[in-house]
Amino acid sequence: MWLESLNLWFAHELYGVRNDIMRQPKVDLERTPGQWETHKDWPEASARPVPLGLSAKGLGGRGHGTQQLVDDPSRKAEELAANPDAADPNRLVYLTPKLTRATRLSGTARIKLRASVDGRSPYLSALLVDYGSDERVSGFVPTSGRWCYGDSIPGDEGCRTVREYTTAVTPFKIVTRGWTDVRNRESIWRSTPVKPGKDYTFSWPMQPYDYVFKPGHRIGLMVLATDHAYTLRYPAGTKVKVDLDGSTLTLPLTKG
Repeated sequence: MWLESLNLWFAHELYGVRNDIMRQPKVDLERTPGQWETHKDWPEASARPVPLGLSAKGLGGRGHGTQQLVDDPSRKAEELAANPDAADPNRLVYLTPKLTRATRLSGTARIKLRASVDGRSPYLSALLVDYGSDERVSGFVPTSGRWCYGDSIPGDEGCRTVREYTTAVTPFKIVTRGWTDVRNRESIWRSTPVKPGKDYTFSWPMQPYDYVFKPGHRIGLMVLATDHAYTLRYPAGTKVKVDLDGSTLTLPLTKG
C-alpha cells in the first residue's frame, strides 16, 4: 500500500502527473499485519503529553533515592527486557500497573534522566516496551506472488516479490527507543565531557511512533547505557546512577 502512495507522489512531484495524491489522507498506518488505517494528520490531534515518574515501585508516581546500572555492551536489548520483574545489574526497568483500558501512543515519547555517568561509554538508551502476551510480527518472508509498479527497463524489471508477515505469540514487544551521547548534552555540534560521579540532567526523544497498548498489558521503560544493536560498543563497566526524583518519562497519549 505504501509503495503505491509513494509512486503516486513521485509521479506528481517529479513528472507533473495530475493524480489525486495531494487530496488523499496524509497518513497510512498499518496497525496490525495487513490492517491499514488512514488518518487526516499525525500525530493524533487529541494526543497530550503525560508525564510519568520513575520510582522503585514502578512507572507513574514520583520517585525518591537512586538506582544504578553497570553497562554490559555484549547483551542485547531483547535479553535485558525479557524478565522485567527480576533485578538485573545491566539495566533498570520501570512498569505501570496492568492497564484497565486500551491506551494509544501517538507521537514522540521523551525521557528525562537526572544521572551521573562514570566510565568509557558515553551513551544512555531508553526503550519503551509493551509487556503482555500477544500475537506479534516475528518475520517477513517472500511468497510466490509478484507486484509490478512500473515498466520494465534494463536493470529494473518494474516488479517486486510480494512478502508476507509471520507471527508468533510473545511476552513483550519493544515499541520504540531513543539514545543520547552525554557529551552532547548541551549541543549536538560540540562535545563536553562529563565529570565522573557528577549529576547532570539529560533529556532526549525516542523515535516517533503510533501504538496501542491493550488492556491487561503493562507499559515498561527500560534504561541502559549501550543499546547493542544501535550504538557503538565501548568497553564494559560504565556505571550509571539515576536520581529517581529528577527523572520522568513523558508519553503522548490520546483521549479515550
